[in-house]
Amino acid sequence: AVSLAAAGARGEALAELEATKGDLNPIARNTVVTTLLQYSLRACSRERTLSLLKDVQTESLSSDQAALVAHAATYATEQSKKR
Repeated sequence: AVSLAAAGARGEALAELEATKGDLNPIARNTVVTTLLQYSLRACSRERTLSLLKDVQTESLSSDQAALVAHAATYATEQSKKR
């Protein structure tokens, strides 16, 4: 599903990723969540970003994933200050 999302079959792939993320090991789950976070950030969806951040398992993040999560957290925080 991650490769489908990267290839552009977004709607189906993102729905499939969302549906399966709970059944994955921590490393795979973080891969799915960070992929979903990228799309959430592109869509400027603060609520969705906040929801996805709750699913991150910080002890299993790679350095690239940690950077993305930090960016997403900053974005979500800054958006809440603007409201």
